[in-house]
Amino acid sequence: EEEDRKPFEYISESAQLSHKYVTAMKTQKSGIGFGQRKLHLVLGLHHTLLDSCHIARLADGDKHLVEQVGVRDDLGRFIKGLKLSPQYVGFMKRHVMIKTLQEKKKLHLVLGLRGTLYDYSRISHLSDSEKHLIGQVDSRDDLWRITAQSHEGLIKLRPFVAEFLREANKLFTLHAYSLSRPEHSDYMLKLLDPHQTYFGRRVICSRDTWMKTLDLVLVDERVLVVMDDQCSTWWTDHTNHLLQITSYRYFQRPTTTQHNGL
Repeated sequence: EEEDRKPFEYISESAQLSHKYVTAMKTQKSGIGFGQRKLHLVLGLHHTLLDSCHIARLADGDKHLVEQVGVRDDLGRFIKGLKLSPQYVGFMKRHVMIKTLQEKKKLHLVLGLRGTLYDYSRISHLSDSEKHLIGQVDSRDDLWRITAQSHEGLIKLRPFVAEFLREANKLFTLHAYSLSRPEHSDYMLKLLDPHQTYFGRRVICSRDTWMKTLDLVLVDERVLVVMDDQCSTWWTDHTNHLLQITSYRYFQRPTTTQHNGL
């Protein structure tokens, strides 16, 4: 029966076997392991063969372990599977710093996205007093209606953000840093910077962690400034580079704790 099938993807991708067939395979006197005079041992992984911890949740006494990792996989955002040693990352940061100061004579500015440059709300979470904004999308250049993860939402730019990016680009090399999914960040930057005039490809997405770190910015920290509305999302070792600004909260917040996307 179709509803009686169970997934066996470890044998073959999308493999599904019926309960009757699985029972027959288990009881027959042939097949994998039979005749080898061996029992079968099923091993768990987490807490059996290994332990893991989110880096953001490491205790102070464990944070030194991060520096003992020989090869990091953090930079796979550039090329899938790319691994760079800490020594090479350090070399690249110094190289970028020298080149920046000699050629462009600019510092680097890392900008947060949501709460820093814009606010977002799902349409289903709009209050009665906010629903009139839906009809204003076509007549305003600071309000957009988008679809993300099958949810429709509104994006409201921070006042004067276009002017800010234009002027900041004259003084800094701009980077964007977001904890959202890469496709969300790419979508937002197509709205904020459709011609890649300001950010180019300098976009950092750390969807696998809830903390931001300058280790992912290939720029020496001595020529780098961060502007973000959230200090708590940055590693404490990097907050001395942070210029914290007031969070931009245009929309009312939903009463539930459900993540509001983007």
